Formats: sequence, structure tokens, C-alpha cells
Amino acid sequence: MTGVILDDGTYWLFYTMAGNPSALGGFLQGNGSSGGGSTFSSGNTIDFNFEGPSQIPASISAQFSVRSRLFGTLIYPGDIGTGTFDVTYDPDYERTASSAALAGTYRGSQGSGANAITMSFSPGGGLSGSSGGGCGFSGSFSPRANGNVYNITLTFGGSPCALPGVSVSGVALLDQSVGSLLLVGLNGARDRGFLFLGNRTGAAATFGAMAKSAPGKPTAMTTTATGESSVTFTLR
Repeated sequence: MTGVILDDGTYWLFYTMAGNPSALGGFLQGNGSSGGGSTFSSGNTIDFNFEGPSQIPASISAQFSVRSRLFGTLIYPGDIGTGTFDVTYDPDYERTASSAALAGTYRGSQGSGANAITMSFSPGGGLSGSSGGGCGFSGSFSPRANGNVYNITLTFGGSPCALPGVSVSGVALLDQSVGSLLLVGLNGARDRGFLFLGNRTGAAATFGAMAKSAPGKPTAMTTTATGESSVTFTLR
């Protein structure tokens, strides 16, 4: 598992498939708070699982050491059970995010041609994209004041987009060293969303933001569980 907890308590935590650390199995999203200087908790977690249709509500109870470690328990309702996690801090979070650093064109080339996505970011903060299947979208981005993270918003066009007319907001994580990008956004109700894994045009096809050398992070995470570079999902 890897991801980011922002200074306002919002988190996006991504995990690999069970038994397959090279494929993205889903992510956890919500908002939490810290108490006593060493605990973190959240009661509004949603588990967006790409291995199945489930988008499951959950909660998190965790402990942390500043700039060192986060470990805890993911608690599901009923008889679903619990899961544990233990991750280490990545100092890449302290790098400065800038519009100039993100500017460029990125492509997610895994999956079929219809699912391939190209996204372009302008130095002025605009973004646009299209899929091989003919879906177009546009939006904006801005570097966050704290952390190597970007705020993003985008709105999909009409058919053939899977989410016609839907607007989502979220974050983009850029590994500046290899030009790899993870972008994810949800609508206001958190029941529809979009995730993109890609590389800057001309960069090696490795999703570096999820392939750090820091302990506890998976390597070579280049695709989702189904082998696509992007996922569009709707709560059913």
C-alpha cells in the first residue's frame, strides 16, 4: 500500500492486488484526524476495490510516528472483517510541487486502444484529455501549498464517456524523477470517479510514483487489476 494523507486530513491510499504486487487492486479514500500527536482515525473510509464491484464503507484506526511510519487497522462492517497495514514515510512528499513541474503530456498505454488515455497539463493550470474511444474531458490543476501534491478538477464530455457530464475532484501525484503520474478524482457524493496511471511522453513506462525504493512500497505498479491504465467507476 502507498498513498498520501494531506495536511487537512484527506487521504488517498492505494493497494495492490492480493498476491500480485505489480497490479493496482484499489484504493481507500476519506477524511480523518489526528489526536494526541500519534494517532489517526477516520470513520468515513470508502474502499474502491477494482477486483470486484464493491465500494465498501469502512473506518480506520491507526498510529504514526512523525515522518517515519503509519500502521493500523481497516475495519469493515458486519462479518467482512478487518485488515492491517504498515507503511513508511516517503520524503518525496517534501519536494516542491509546481505547475511547471507537472506541465506536459502523459499517456497511459496499458489496456486496449479504446481505454488508452492521453492527458495534457499546461503551465497555466489547465488540463485536457481524451481516450482512444472518443471520450474527451477538461479541467484545471494547482499545486498544493503543503506537500508534493496537486489539486485537480475535471469534467467529462458527453457520450461515449462512461461518466457523461460528471465533474470530479481529487489529487495528482507526480514522481518528478521519472515523469510518472497518478491522478484520481471523485464526484461530490463519492459514488463516481476516475483514476489514471500514466507516464510523461518519452519517459520510461514505469509508474514511478508507486515504485519507490523506500521500504514497504510495492514495485512495478503499472496497471490496474484488469490491466488498464485508467478506471472509471460508478457505485452500484
